[in-house]
Parts: sequence; structure tokens; C-alpha cells
Amino acid sequence: MRSSLKERFRKHLLDTVGAIPTDEEMSSVNKITKAEYKKIYDTPDKPITVIKTSYNKVLSRVWPKVVATTASFSEVVLLSRYVKFKPYYNITSLASGICVFELFLAKEFVPDGMIRCIDLSVEMNEQARALARKLKQRNIKIITASATNVPVQSNSQDVVLVRRSGLSNDKRWISVLKESHRILKKTRTSRFVYTVAEDFNKPIKSIKGDLLAVGFEFIAMRKFGIKEKAPSFMIIAKPKK
Repeated sequence: MRSSLKERFRKHLLDTVGAIPTDEEMSSVNKITKAEYKKIYDTPDKPITVIKTSYNKVLSRVWPKVVATTASFSEVVLLSRYVKFKPYYNITSLASGICVFELFLAKEFVPDGMIRCIDLSVEMNEQARALARKLKQRNIKIITASATNVPVQSNSQDVVLVRRSGLSNDKRWISVLKESHRILKKTRTSRFVYTVAEDFNKPIKSIKGDLLAVGFEFIAMRKFGIKEKAPSFMIIAKPKK
């Protein structure tokens, strides 16, 4: 009998980022991430060069442990509730990091489709490519590019993901939303999904306003990751007709 989806997700994490780090390991990782986030987020709208340097030279080294700690099966469950995945779907993930979550979706939900992962960090993308080779997955493309200038054809994607990102607090956020809207198919089943840690989340009124301004219709905002001690929000929207 085939193992359950939850068991396969757990195995996927072990195969990609390993076991959940110890408290001692995470104490060190948290110090590093806190210092780097301060460089990026202490004042909004830092230059892209600052963000690239932080992720390439520092955060990329600890990111597997960050993912191992924050990866949440409840996110998979919630996502599949609002996105009615078809095996042939095309998905673009912006600010995709090392693509652990995307690799799982590519295998389990869209085996006949394609996931394009867009990230600024060369080092993060190298790690993602190494994982894809290790898992022998070919329906995923890792692309080094900006979320404000996405090298994907207009009206071609069934789903756009922006996961675990603080982009909504950046002046470039509206440009990210515009690009997401541009590449999404304008159908009732197309979805834009943004997930963000609880402490980075904007007020719901502001989120709705941003989505409306670029042609999205707000669907829902749901909390997840509580049991995993990584509380986050998922915001779901679709292109307006």
C-alpha cells in the first residue's frame, strides 16, 4: 500500500533538508537570520544588491535548517483546499528559495505539468538544482530572475505562488502582484497564493486593497502552521473576470 501524503511529505523533507534541527542548532541559525533580516528589513525597500548579498553569502548557508523547521504539512493541506490541482498544471513560484516545497508539489500534484521557480539568489538556486537532480525530477525549472520581471509568458500559468516571503512589505510588492496577474491565465480556477509569517503580515484591509488595485479578486486569508510552531497566513486570490 502506498504511504499517505503526510508520510511522503515527511520523507521528502528528510531527503532534502534532513531532520528537524535541535534547539541548540536553531539558536545559532536564528541569530544569523535575525541579523540578516535586520539588514534587509530594518528599513523598507532595501536595494536589490543588499538582498542578493544577504541571501547569497549568508542565508543560503542556513536555509536548509530554516526550511526543515518551518516546513508545514498543514500548508500542503490548505493549499490543496483552495487550488484544485490538475496533473498538467503550470505553476510559477516567486522568491522560491531552495524549492523544497515546490519539488514536492511537482512530484505529487502536477507530475505532467511544470513548476518554474524564480529567485534572485544564485546560491539558493544552485541548491535547488542539486535537490532536483538528487530527486531526479525534471518537471521543475530553476531560474535566476527578479519577481518584478518574470521571464514567463503572459496568460500561461494556472497558479502563482509567493511563499514565506516578506515581499508584501516592500515597495516592489505592487510590481510583483502585477507580474503575477500578467502571467496567470484569466480563468475562474487560476489562483494567486501568498504565504507569509505571522509577524510579517500586513492588515487584511491593506492586502485586499493591493490585490484589487492590480486586478485580483480576494478569496480568503487563512492561518496555518500553528502545530508546527511556525504560525503563518495564506492569502488566496484569483484574477477578476
